[in-house]
Amino acid sequence: MSISSSLVTLTAAVIAAAAAVFNVLITKHSTSGIELHKWRRQRIGDLGARIITTVHGLTDTWREVAVGRAIMLEVSDETRERARGEVESATTRFVELMDTVALSAAELDLLAGRRVTTYSSNLLMVLDEWRRHILDIDRSEGTDELFNEMDDMAVHVHAALFELVDVMRSDLGIEKRTVFRVKSEFRTLIEQ
Repeated sequence: MSISSSLVTLTAAVIAAAAAVFNVLITKHSTSGIELHKWRRQRIGDLGARIITTVHGLTDTWREVAVGRAIMLEVSDETRERARGEVESATTRFVELMDTVALSAAELDLLAGRRVTTYSSNLLMVLDEWRRHILDIDRSEGTDELFNEMDDMAVHVHAALFELVDVMRSDLGIEKRTVFRVKSEFRTLIEQ
């Protein structure tokens, strides 16, 4: 065998080895990209589910606060004090649930796209307004207007939640299925 044919064979072997290494690196990079996307999608789904269930828990807790307030208006003495304790306990749970939503939204903001961040910020803004109302009510006596005002706020909270879920689905490339839509003028306010 001549030196030139050995050189050609060696060069071909080096090129083949380099191609094999390059192929392994590309495959590894593609696989890690796919795995990262799967992890991100799973994590965003988990956070979205946590936010949804926690917001529903907030609504239930709000109802406990409102019912306790209504009872406090109608009764006196020992029953009133027991109702006051239940209202304080429900208010504490409400604040804890609010903190859970805020933490989940912060985690979501680290993983998701800009639109998801915008809509999660809007949800937090609406929830903060709800929190202020709950804490103000905790310091004052409730009225019949309490139910109407808070039910209106619950509608706003759920509207913001549905919009966030819709945008999360879009961010992940999942078909939108949200039944409830926020009016376009409210959506424009959110996106500004």
